[in-house]
Amino acid sequence: DRATGGNREIAADVSVLENRTAAESNVALLVAKNKSTFVSLALYPERGEVVLAARGARHARPLPAPADPSAPSRLRLRVEGNRFSAWVDGEPAFENVVFENVDWIQSARFGLAGLYPAEGATVLFENVRIRPLPAPSAAGEVP
Repeated sequence: DRATGGNREIAADVSVLENRTAAESNVALLVAKNKSTFVSLALYPERGEVVLAARGARHARPLPAPADPSAPSRLRLRVEGNRFSAWVDGEPAFENVVFENVDWIQSARFGLAGLYPAEGATVLFENVRIRPLPAPSAAGEVP
């Protein structure tokens, strides 16, 4: 992890196959420094929204097009130092978001990456990929 500066990316194709609750379904990708410090990228297909969140801070964007919960969507979450970027179906949703309330950059360890299905939902995760990214160049950029 020291060679990558803790930079990582997690991506997966996600589909909500069944929602057995009255609440709306959601599915998320997570990256965590430890059990209390994590960032999530959640897709809410019924609401037509994608949310990037950490410790009470929340950034939400509408999806580019209405989502069919059972149709696969490609989610990708990238960690670069203390900046977080995300894509839905190849379209940028969030770029270089910094959460002021999250002490992320102090650790070169990536910690955990995970997949989260909403309670009561049957979710399909396919083509899951977790990969290290190169450490930032002198200009501070990661390819």
